[in-house]
Amino acid sequence: MKKEITKVFSFIIIVSVMILGIISLMLIVGEKKAKEIKGYKTTTAQLVGVKERRQASIDETTTYYQKYEYEVKGKKYQIDTNYSSNVVKKVRLIKYDPENPNEVILPKSNVFLAIGLMVVFFTVIPIGLNIASKTSKRLHIIMDIFINFLFFVLGILTYIIMCFDILEFDLVSAYNIAGIGLLIPFFWILIGGILTTSIIYAIIKKKYDQEIE
Repeated sequence: MKKEITKVFSFIIIVSVMILGIISLMLIVGEKKAKEIKGYKTTTAQLVGVKERRQASIDETTTYYQKYEYEVKGKKYQIDTNYSSNVVKKVRLIKYDPENPNEVILPKSNVFLAIGLMVVFFTVIPIGLNIASKTSKRLHIIMDIFINFLFFVLGILTYIIMCFDILEFDLVSAYNIAGIGLLIPFFWILIGGILTTSIIYAIIKKKYDQEIE
């Protein structure tokens, strides 16, 4: 029993430290980014041009470099994406320097970072499930609640990463940046919330049933 307790709480502590490390790194990078874009203003840019790029592969994937136009104090400016994408957006959220409107940040959704984060979590979660399967019922419940809570944390962190380029976290900005990809963090938040709530409900119901008996 003592060995089981040690394993369970060692896992919880190690994973909690890992999560705190990720959050700390995000805060450090976020603080640096906030200084870089201090004073920048947010506006929308309209798509004015698209350049196709065909990649030589089996499925001949087509990606696009996109040109956007935005207006500051009645004057129009243009910006080209410095990366290719297989999604063409007609309207993009941007941040620009009011003193030099040519200085622009065209945010990406950081999908690969989000996927990397999911890989980390889905490496950790099976380990936790394996530990939980070899413990007593009470410890198993503790592990289940913690693991389910990890889905919720994964959703929150994924959402933040997707909006990280311009530090705009409201839903409208998030959707403009990530598009339908915004469903990914909300899916994990929903899963975590449902699983955690179901376990807590089962515990309360069992206790209530025992009191009636």
